[in-house]
Amino acid sequence: MKMIDAIRQNYDLCAISRECCSENKISVEIDVGLLNDGFLNHDKIVILKVDAYYSSHRLRVKRTPPSIDCLVVVKCQDGKHNVFLIELKDCSGTKDVRCGEIKKKFLTVIDDFFNNKFKQIFSDRFDEINSVKLWVVTDPLNTSGLTDEQYEKKIKGTAIDVYFGMKPLNVLGKYCLITPILPRQSFPCPVIKAC
Repeated sequence: MKMIDAIRQNYDLCAISRECCSENKISVEIDVGLLNDGFLNHDKIVILKVDAYYSSHRLRVKRTPPSIDCLVVVKCQDGKHNVFLIELKDCSGTKDVRCGEIKKKFLTVIDDFFNNKFKQIFSDRFDEINSVKLWVVTDPLNTSGLTDEQYEKKIKGTAIDVYFGMKPLNVLGKYCLITPILPRQSFPCPVIKAC
């Protein structure tokens, strides 16, 4: 059984399955190759609302651990998977996207969700992974519409700039950087692509 099938058969993961990855006014787009008549093709893609899992009353924890918004798993034509860990941040300043705080959210998923709670579905199947992407989808400096040169000048020295100097994280056997991505209202918008 492949990873995407194991996810769909797990009761706790089905409970946090969603049709889109969005939070407030921020979202990511899903490639048409992953849709069937405008709806997700669940044989090819699963979107999990990870923060819903951690805020669930069933966990019975004193303090809810920080976690990302969405985990997206895409089944590729070669039978392997592309995995996206996505934090969506609708904010008007960089204090809400500080690297240390956002990194904690990703580490909860890597250390607890992948390597502990759902180890048999994720970590034990690391050989089924083609790629892993870590995205922070945000535009706290209102940079949509700027040229690349203007964007680089505006983010220089800000909390967004810090992400580009971060040490990569080991996620399911892949070394990945947390990458700031401009939200859907911008062009090009972040897209989860078929593979």
